[in-house]
Amino acid sequence: MLKWFRRKGEVEDEPPGPPGPGPDEVSWWSKLSYSWINPLIKRGARRQLDPEDIWDIPRAEASSVRESEFEEEYKKRKAARTEKGLDPAPSLTRAFMKLHKRTYIIAGMLMFVSQAYNLAAPTLIQEIIIYLGDPSISPGLGYMYVIILAFGQWIGLGVCQSRSFLLMIEIGLSCRAALTAAVFKKSTNLSNSSRQNVTVGEIVNLMSNDTQRYVEVTQFLQQVWSGPLVIIVGLALLIRLVGVAALAGLALMLLTIPLQGKMFLWANSLRLEVMTHSDVRVKLMNEVLQGIKAVKLYAWEDSFEERIEEVREKEVKAIFKTSLLRGINFGIFSALPSIIAIVVLVIYSAQGNILTPEVVFPAIGYMNVLRFPLLLLPMLVTQLAQLKVSNKRLSALLEAGQMNEADRNWIDKEGSPEGGRVEVADGHFMWRIDRNDSLNKMKQKEKSTTKPQKKKRGLFRRRRESTGQGIAEDELEDVEEVDGVEEVEGVKEGEGLEEENGVMDEDTYELKNINFTAEPGEFVAIVGAVGSGKSSLISAILGEVSKLEGTVDVRGSVAYAAQTPWIFNDTLRSNIIFGETDDDAIYSKTIYATALENDLEALPAGDQTEIGEKGINLSGGQKQRVSIARAVYTDADIYILDDPLSAVDAHAGEHIFQECFRKQLRKKTRILVTNQLQFLPYTDRVYVMKGGRIVDAGTFAELNRKGWQLLYFPLTSSLLRTLRPVFRPYTEYYFLMFCLSRNTSIADHGSLWFDSSGNCHKI
Repeated sequence: MLKWFRRKGEVEDEPPGPPGPGPDEVSWWSKLSYSWINPLIKRGARRQLDPEDIWDIPRAEASSVRESEFEEEYKKRKAARTEKGLDPAPSLTRAFMKLHKRTYIIAGMLMFVSQAYNLAAPTLIQEIIIYLGDPSISPGLGYMYVIILAFGQWIGLGVCQSRSFLLMIEIGLSCRAALTAAVFKKSTNLSNSSRQNVTVGEIVNLMSNDTQRYVEVTQFLQQVWSGPLVIIVGLALLIRLVGVAALAGLALMLLTIPLQGKMFLWANSLRLEVMTHSDVRVKLMNEVLQGIKAVKLYAWEDSFEERIEEVREKEVKAIFKTSLLRGINFGIFSALPSIIAIVVLVIYSAQGNILTPEVVFPAIGYMNVLRFPLLLLPMLVTQLAQLKVSNKRLSALLEAGQMNEADRNWIDKEGSPEGGRVEVADGHFMWRIDRNDSLNKMKQKEKSTTKPQKKKRGLFRRRRESTGQGIAEDELEDVEEVDGVEEVEGVKEGEGLEEENGVMDEDTYELKNINFTAEPGEFVAIVGAVGSGKSSLISAILGEVSKLEGTVDVRGSVAYAAQTPWIFNDTLRSNIIFGETDDDAIYSKTIYATALENDLEALPAGDQTEIGEKGINLSGGQKQRVSIARAVYTDADIYILDDPLSAVDAHAGEHIFQECFRKQLRKKTRILVTNQLQFLPYTDRVYVMKGGRIVDAGTFAELNRKGWQLLYFPLTSSLLRTLRPVFRPYTEYYFLMFCLSRNTSIADHGSLWFDSSGNCHKI
């Protein structure tokens, strides 16, 4: 057929873009006949189609618009249910039915016309047969029957039925687009408690598999009302034709109803089992791909392959059961119309009636009319069961806890002419796992429906446990607490964890009595032992921790450099610019300030080098510097830096601190979480945390005078003579690594530097 569209001879270059007007710009006849698609088919016959050849999606059908409409309707229904004291989670299906009510009614009217023709066609065939057998009937009447049958075939099936299915498919695609956008938006705004109950793989499953159920169900959704209607009217007409013999067919159909109900329950249970195993498999694969380097280095391929195959085998078994049930269901109800026709005609003949053409052909016609709804209704029942499961999963995510905007007062988000400012007054914050979270409830319910599996104590599990223990010990050896923070009056070990009925709640961590201020242009540092609450304070400022008391005021735009860098699969330059306006001058300053110049020279394509997923082809220090560069390039008012130099070597860290934090960002408000205490003398204020509290605050010198002893070094002539030839000239050194004695405080002597002659000077 494509040969008919193909142009003979040489193919000329065509201008880019769609080959003609789109479906929203053509005449009603072109829409009715779908002739507007012909130019695209012709172009596809001549050459391979490109994305530019396809028409743009209408603005009203954009996922952002559909998501906004769905969110508004969802919130409206949720508020109404809350007022009535019902479960606040509204029905997703009803929300979409309200949004697409007009389209659904139009599709229903078209389906009604189509089904009316289907029911009338056997009667028309009967009249034509009677006309052919009776010469006394006027020829004009016979021709009229033939014209009505042919014209009705085109109108009823070619126009009404196809257009009805098209409208319903559009509804399904719109629902999928809205849900996909809503799930993505919700996943970026989940509370910390909810994040612990869902994985990236599960969210991907929701966006790909669960939302697809709407496309599969909606195209046949009109059969919910038209199917039973056709069955009732068709049986009535069949009874009028063959009498009580049709009741045998009705009885046979009624006997299949309990079987349909049982299959519905089986399909629902099996679908839940399949999706549970799919979530486990996707989660495991995601973990393997994230840690593929460790898997290769430790030769864990066989162990992981065994685990993946085990999970996949369970998933395949569940899918096989589902497919087997679907096949049995399809086979039974495919054969049912033929069985009913045979039974009806045999009983009709057994009653002494003669099987004439004007009886047999209309009877078979009515059976064929009944065939489609009888075949489709069981399949629709199975799909509705799957949609019910998907709706529960989607609702659980949409109803999960999210970050509360009321937890902080954030003004001038796009930038403040007065500069960035952060203030936390009498803050009381809490990390807590919500056991009543909808995602947690869903997981508990899924676990209760899944058969317990025996734990295998294989080579992989033993190897993983032993390796994990070794890693934990290595990490503990590298942890050093800050001097002077080990014991603080009024703060006990373990404080920040609430006791309820004498039992410590391990899922709770609190920040209490938090008073924190960062004025415009200030450089503020937060220090403390591991687990003292430094990162939690940062999360509280960012609004990611539940606020119980106090106020959080943030003014100005915010840039955040996380402790764990995030790199996406694109060029290094794109990772830094990150959608901002491309400015070469700012970009060059940022590259220099973050010590990336030498790295760009070493990369094969410079800043155009393709960075793999999660920065697989970058070192830890390079990823950290790219993350810092991305934050610096945004030119925000407030910079929140959560231990950004932890993975950077000493020389690069010194360069970034001096050139980036102190010089390029000197007019910005900077909040630095760090355990590298050699940088503290350059900050305007230092906050010391312990047990979820700010136990002291002040300048570096003030804290040392209070006895915190943040830095010590022995200032003796013998030590200076020993170190003098080692150090490079004109370089400042802070002697935390030379804590050989604690007799002299840096607050008394300041910092030192060596000139080109090796002489030591005090700053």
